Amino acid sequence: MKFFLSGNLFKTVSSVYYDGKKLQSSDLSFKTIIPDSSRFTWGIGFLDNNKNQFLLENEAGNNFTILNRFPVSYPLSEEQKDNWTTHTVNKFLVSNTLDLRRMPSIFSEGFLFTSPDRNSSDYFPPVLLSYQKGAGNTSLQIKTSLLNKPKSELEWNENKLLLPAASGNFQWIFSLRNTYNWEFSNRVLTSDQWQLRIFGMLGFFFLMVFLTVLLKPAEQSSWVWQLLSCITIVFLSTRLFLYWRYKSFPPYEGMDLPSQQQLQSIWNFRIIIYTGIVLALFFGFDLLKHIYLLVGKKINFKNVINKRSQSHSAINRLVCRYPKYVYFISWLLSLAACFGWAYLKHFDVNNCRHISLVLMTIYFIFLYISYRHSPLVTSAERSWWKIDTFKPFHVLVSNPVKILLSISLLGLFIFIDIGFAIVFLNFLLFNEAFLSINYSISGLSAGNSANRSVFVFSAVLYTSLFVLNLLFAPYFLGYVLQLPQIVFTIIFCFFLLVVILNMSRVLVPEMKRSRLAVLLFILLPLLSMAYFKFIPKETILDKAERTKYRIDVLTMPPDKAIQLAYEEGKTYEPVIRAAQNQWFINTFIYEKNNPAVNSIYFHLLPHAPQNKGAKYNAQATDLVASRFFIAEHGKWSVLLFVLLLLLPVIMLAPFYKLYPDFTNRTNTNYPTVTLGFTLLNYLLISALLVILAATGKYIFFGQDLPFGSILSKQSVLFPSLLIAIVILLFKTVPVQYYSNRKKNIPGLIVFSGLFILLVLVKPVFNKNKEFNVSDLSKEMNSFIDARLQPVLTYIDTSRLGRRMPLARKDAWFVDSVKKMIASGSFASDNSFFQKEISDYSRTDFARHLDQKKFLYLDLNSGTPQLAANGNYFRIEPPPHLQYAWTGNVFGDTSTYNITLWDHRSGPLIGKRLSNFTEQPNEELTSGLLLAFRDALSPGLYKKLYLINTGRSNRSIKFGDESIVLAAGDSLLLQNPTRFIIDDPGNEILVTIEPDAFMKNYFVNGGRYYVYPLGKDFIWARNFAESIAADYINNGNSQKNAYVSLDFEMMDSLTAIIQNTVGSDPSYGKGAEYGICIADGDGRLLAMNDFIKDMARPEPNDKAAFDNAVNEENGLIPQSLLRKMIGNINLLRLNPGPGSTLKPLVFSSVASQLNINWDLFASDGFSHPQNYFGGERVAQYDFEEYHGLIKKLTEYFRLSDNYFHSNVILLGSYPKQDLNTILSRYFVTQKPDTGMHWPYFFYNGKTYWLDGFKNWPGYSNGKAHFGLDSSFVSIGMLSNYGIYNRDQGKSFDRFNSLYDSLLFRNAGNRSGFILPELSLFDQQGGNQKMNVPYDVFANCFRGHVKGSSQVLIPPVKMVEAFGRLVTQNRNYDLTLNPYASSLVYSPFYIDSSIGYNNFLSLMRDGVFTGMKEALFNGTAGMLGRQLKNGSPYFYYAKTGTTGDKELKTKSKLLAVVISAKDISIADYTFKHFNKFYTIYFTSQNGPSKQNDELQKRVICYIESSTVFRKLMQAK
Repeated sequence: MKFFLSGNLFKTVSSVYYDGKKLQSSDLSFKTIIPDSSRFTWGIGFLDNNKNQFLLENEAGNNFTILNRFPVSYPLSEEQKDNWTTHTVNKFLVSNTLDLRRMPSIFSEGFLFTSPDRNSSDYFPPVLLSYQKGAGNTSLQIKTSLLNKPKSELEWNENKLLLPAASGNFQWIFSLRNTYNWEFSNRVLTSDQWQLRIFGMLGFFFLMVFLTVLLKPAEQSSWVWQLLSCITIVFLSTRLFLYWRYKSFPPYEGMDLPSQQQLQSIWNFRIIIYTGIVLALFFGFDLLKHIYLLVGKKINFKNVINKRSQSHSAINRLVCRYPKYVYFISWLLSLAACFGWAYLKHFDVNNCRHISLVLMTIYFIFLYISYRHSPLVTSAERSWWKIDTFKPFHVLVSNPVKILLSISLLGLFIFIDIGFAIVFLNFLLFNEAFLSINYSISGLSAGNSANRSVFVFSAVLYTSLFVLNLLFAPYFLGYVLQLPQIVFTIIFCFFLLVVILNMSRVLVPEMKRSRLAVLLFILLPLLSMAYFKFIPKETILDKAERTKYRIDVLTMPPDKAIQLAYEEGKTYEPVIRAAQNQWFINTFIYEKNNPAVNSIYFHLLPHAPQNKGAKYNAQATDLVASRFFIAEHGKWSVLLFVLLLLLPVIMLAPFYKLYPDFTNRTNTNYPTVTLGFTLLNYLLISALLVILAATGKYIFFGQDLPFGSILSKQSVLFPSLLIAIVILLFKTVPVQYYSNRKKNIPGLIVFSGLFILLVLVKPVFNKNKEFNVSDLSKEMNSFIDARLQPVLTYIDTSRLGRRMPLARKDAWFVDSVKKMIASGSFASDNSFFQKEISDYSRTDFARHLDQKKFLYLDLNSGTPQLAANGNYFRIEPPPHLQYAWTGNVFGDTSTYNITLWDHRSGPLIGKRLSNFTEQPNEELTSGLLLAFRDALSPGLYKKLYLINTGRSNRSIKFGDESIVLAAGDSLLLQNPTRFIIDDPGNEILVTIEPDAFMKNYFVNGGRYYVYPLGKDFIWARNFAESIAADYINNGNSQKNAYVSLDFEMMDSLTAIIQNTVGSDPSYGKGAEYGICIADGDGRLLAMNDFIKDMARPEPNDKAAFDNAVNEENGLIPQSLLRKMIGNINLLRLNPGPGSTLKPLVFSSVASQLNINWDLFASDGFSHPQNYFGGERVAQYDFEEYHGLIKKLTEYFRLSDNYFHSNVILLGSYPKQDLNTILSRYFVTQKPDTGMHWPYFFYNGKTYWLDGFKNWPGYSNGKAHFGLDSSFVSIGMLSNYGIYNRDQGKSFDRFNSLYDSLLFRNAGNRSGFILPELSLFDQQGGNQKMNVPYDVFANCFRGHVKGSSQVLIPPVKMVEAFGRLVTQNRNYDLTLNPYASSLVYSPFYIDSSIGYNNFLSLMRDGVFTGMKEALFNGTAGMLGRQLKNGSPYFYYAKTGTTGDKELKTKSKLLAVVISAKDISIADYTFKHFNKFYTIYFTSQNGPSKQNDELQKRVICYIESSTVFRKLMQAK
C-alpha cells in the first residue's frame, strides 16, 4: 500500500510540508511493482470498499493490459426505444466533445467515453457503429468503421474492439456485453443457463405439486396445502421476474461498490432457486414418502429417539417440574441475547434486521407453547392460568402470556429496529381484530351471551385502532413524540400495570405470598432500571429520530420540518434525507410524474441515479414496491400482491374453528389453528405496511417486502419458513365448515383500505419533479432584506466603506452581525436562520463567496448582496422525468444545412444552402434535385423543393410515413427535416436543418446538449438549460427553439476577434472585447465576446464545466463567474457606456425641455476643479477641453464632456418651464473671481449655478438629481426604457410575444441569458443627500462621463441606438428570426415642443454630428477607411471610460450602417429604413479604439449573406 497526498492540495495552499520538509508537486509521484494477474485500486479506501478496482494482465513482450473490474457501461438502447420493427441503428463512438461538436447531423445518437485527464493524445478516432435491431436475442450484425473512412471496417474479436489512442502508446478496449448473459463475480450464466435454472425450478415445483395431487385425492389433502402451493409458485415467479428485470436491465451509472457487489452476487439468484427447490420438496413430501415406501425402504428412529431422550432426561425433569419458570427464563434470555447481539454490532441496520427475524421466529414458537398450556385446551392441573367465564377480563384476555410476550417484544423492537416495531404493532392490532371478530361469532362456546358482547366490543376496538393507525399514524405518532415527559411516564406505568396484572394471573395462583414478594422484589428494580435507562423521552426520541423525521416530511413541508429540527437542537441533514427519500418515491408513484402507474402493462423505466433520494440497493429492497411494482406495473400490481396474501385468510377462515370453546373446552386444535392464521396475518400485514410505506401512504420504516425485495435473501427465506410452518400446523387439523360472512371482514378491511390509500390518497408534499426547498430560501431572503441587507448596504455605501476593498467590507459586516447575535437580535427568529447566520459569521471571506453554500455573498448585481441559495437543496429529477426536451436551438430557417449518407457506399456529403442565392438549383444525389422556388425578389426565395429528375419513382420515408415521388414530381421540404431515400437494397439518409446553437443528441442513453460554438458562446448553453424545463412542463418536449442569431456571422466574428485581440500584445490578460449587432427589424444577430487568457469552461464537457464553474474548493467569486459563463454584451458595462450615451441623454432631455439649442453654448476648463456650483467637492475634470462649443454637431463630433455636463445639469431638474429654471436656480452675474463652474451661455447671456440650494431637486436641505419628474428621467424611461432607479429586479426581458413564449419563465432561473437591468441612476440610493460632496460624486460626476452609476449593458445600447435612428419607441430587440418591420410609435415629446422641430434637431444636430464624428471627429480614423465608394451611410459615437492613471481603459463604439441618409432634411422616420447597429465593447484593454479591427468587422458584416439579404431584398 502506498500513501500519497492529493495534487489538488497544491492548488489551494502556497506551500506543503511533511515532517518538516517542503514538498513539491513532483514529490507526489512514486514507483512500484504490481505482480501479474493482481488486482489493485487507488483513491480513498481499500479493495473491499473502493470501486476503482483494476486487474493487471501481462501480455507478450513489454505489453500489458489493465482491465477495469467495474467498467463504465451504457446500454445499447435506441432513442426511438418503442420502435421494434427490424431496422438498422447507427451510433457514433467518440472520446471527446470536440468530435461531438463536429458530428454530422445525420448521426444523432451514440456514446461518449472521455479519458480521465482529457488529454488529446489519449483520444481515439471517431467510430461509427451500425447494428440490426430486431427480435430478442437475434444477432446484432454489428458493423464498425472509422467515421472518416466508412469503408474501413473494424473487427470485433470475442466481442471486444481495440481502438488506438492518438499517441499510439496504448489502445482502448471496448466490449459488447449481452446483459441477458448474467455476469457474477466469479462466473457468467448465459441466457440458456439461467433460464434452465429458473424454469427448471418452477417446473420441478409444479411437477412435485401436480404429482402429489394425482397421488393423493383432493379430499385427503389439506386445503391449506392446496391453496398455499398455488400462491407460493406465484410469489416465486414474481420474485424471479423482478430479479430478471434488475439483472437483465441493470443500472449502469453512478454505482457504488456495495451496489456493484450486490448486483454481481450469485447468491441473490441462488437463494431463490434453492428456496424454490426446498419448497418443492416440502410441498411434495407425501409424494417422496410414497416413492420411498414403494421401493420398500424403512428406517427405525426408535433407538435414536431413546438415546436422545436419555441424554436429555435431566433437562426434561427440570422442564416438567418448573415449566413456567423455564419458559419465562428462556424467553427473557432470548430477548437479552438478541439485545446483546444488537448492542455488540452497534445496532447495525442489517444485523438488527436479522435479529428481528430471529426474534419473530422465537415469538411464534413461544406463542404456540403458551396456547398449548391454556386452560381452554388442557386440564386445569397442567394449565398455566385459569379462566373464569363470568369475568369479562378473563374472557377478553384468554391468554395472558401472549400479552407478556407481545409487550416485551414490542419494547425490545423499539430499541433494536423501530421499523419492525411498527410492523409488529400493526400486526398485533390486526391479529387481535381478526381473532376477536371470529370469537364474536362463536355462539354458545363463548360461555354466555355477555361474553360474546365483550368480543364484539374488542373486535370493534381493535379494528378501529388498526384502521385509524393506517390512516393517521404519521399525525398520531408525530403528536405523541411531541408530548411532555409525564405522558411517557404514564404510558410506561400503564404497560407496567398490564404486565403485573397478567403476570399475577400466570404466576400468583401457585405462589405463596413470600414467593410473590421475592418476585416483586426482583421485578420492580429491574423495571425501574429499564425505565430510568430507556424510557426518558430523550432516549426514545433518540432511538426514533429517523422515524420522527420521516413522519415530519409526511405531515409538513420540508422547510417547516427543517425549522422544527433546528428548534430541537438538530440539523437539517436527517430531515433532508427523509424528504428526499419521500420525494424519490413520489417521482415514481405519483401519476403526474409517472402516468404508467394507472396502466396494467409492463413499462420499463430507466434506473434513477443513487446520488440523492435512494441508493440502488435500497431501490431494490425497501422501495421495491414503489420503484418496480407500481412504477413499472401500475398500482394494481400491489393490490394483486396483497390479494394473494389475503386469499388464505379469506378462503380458509370458513373451514376452520377459529375460536376457543369456553363452554366445553373441546377444541384441542385451537392453538394450532390460531397460530397458523397468526402467521398468515403476519405475512399479510408486513407486506401491506411495506407497500404503504414505500408508496408514501404510511411512515417509511425501511423493511423488506415478502418475496418482493430483489436483493434481500431474508425476504425469500423468512416468508418461506412461515409458509412451511403453516402447512405443518394445518397438516393434522381436520377441515370442517364454519361458514360466516363476518369472517371476511378483516380481509375486506385490509383490501379496501389499501385500495382507498393507493387510488384516492395523493401525496401532499415532496411531489414535484425536482426536489427543492425553495420556500425556505424565499423566507430567508425576505429575512435578509429586512434585517441584514440594510447593514451591508450601509457599509458598502458609507463614505468609509466606499474606499474599502470588498474583503474588508465583509469583515466589517461580519463584526456587525456578531454584535447583533450577542445582543439577542435574532433570538425570536427562525432557528434555522439563526444557525446559518451564526455559521456565516464564523467563516472567512473565501467561504462567503462560495455560491454552493446556503448563505453566501452575491456579487452578481454589481453591489454586495447577502443571498440565500435557492438551489441549495435541489436535486434533478430521475431520468424518466429529465432530459425529456428533445428539441434543438436553431437559427434562421432560411439557411439549410444538408447532410447525406449513403449506407452502402459510405461517404458523407454535406451542403450548405441559403434562400438568398444566385444558384437556386443543387443536385442532392443521382436523380434528385434541390431547388428554391417562389421568388420574393431577385435572388431571394421562399421555399425549397425536392424534385425527382429521374425516370423512375423514388420512395421517400419520413419516420413511419412513406411517400412515392413520381418522376418529375416535387416535394416541399421543411427545415428542419429528416428522411430516408429508400433504394432497393440500400438506404440513403438525409437531414436538413438550420444552423444550430444547440444540438440535442442521444448520448450514453440520455439527452446530451451539444453546443457547436462551444466556450466561444456559452450563452447558448445557459439558454438551452434554462428553457428546457419550461418546454417540458408546457407539453413542448419535441419543440425546437428558433433564435435570430446568425451562426455564420458569429462564428466568423469570433475568429476575427480572437485572432486580432489574441495576437495584439497591447491587450493584456483579462482584456475583454465584445460585439453586439442588430438589424432594422430589431433582430439580434450577434453577441460575440472574448476575454483574453481567461480559461472559460467548455459547455460540451459537462463535468469539466461544472468543475470550472464551482471550482474544486467551491470558492469562485460571483464577479468571476459572471465573466466566465456570462456574456459581455448582456452584462452592465464596467464602469459604463462612456460617451456613447451622449446621443441618448441629449435626445432624452431635448424631448422634454423646450429650449432653442441653437442659442445654447458651453465652455469648460483645462485644470482640475475643487468646487461645483459654489460647493466644495472632490477634485474633478471632464477630460479634454475643446474650448467653447456652440453647435450640437461639434458637441457630438468632438464628444465634448463640458457641453454634455450642462445638458445633464439642466435635465436633472424636475420638469418645469425653462425660464423658471434659469431665473430661479441660476445667476447671470459671476458669483466670484476666478473659475466658477458650471456655467453656460444661452440667448446671449451667461448663467452660473451658485449655492447648494439651487442644485437640482433641492428640498429640506437635500439635493435630488434625476427625480422621477426630471427631464432626463422622463425622456430616458419613456423613449429608451432605461430606468432612473432600482426596480427590484436584476434583468430586462425582451418585450415581444415571441420572446415571451421563447423564454417563458427561464429568466427567473438564470442570470446569464437576459440583459441586466439598465439604470441611469442619479438618485444616489443611501447617500447623504444633504452633503454636496456626496451628491456630486454619486449623482452627477459619473453620469457626465457615462460611468459609475450608469449601468447599461451593450445589448441595451444597441436597442437604444435602434430607437434613436428610427425615432420609434416600438423598436425593441428580439430573438425572433422572423421579425418584420415594427409599428411606428413616435418618441414621447413634451407638448410644448414641436414634433417636426424635434426631428429636425435629431437630423441636423445628432445624426449629422454622429456622421461627422466618424469622418472628422473622435472616430475619424475608422471613418476614413470605411467610405471608399460604399453605398451605405455611417453614423458613429465613441466612448471612453476608465481611470486616467491606469493604462487600461474601456473603449466603446456605436456604429449605425444605414441604407438611407437619416441626417438629410427630407428624411422621413416613419418610412422603413434598412440599417444595422453595431456596438463594440473593449474593457480592461488598451486606450485605443482599434479601428483596424473595427473596419475588418464592418467589412465582413457588409459582405455577409444575412446583411446583403436585408439590404438588397425588396
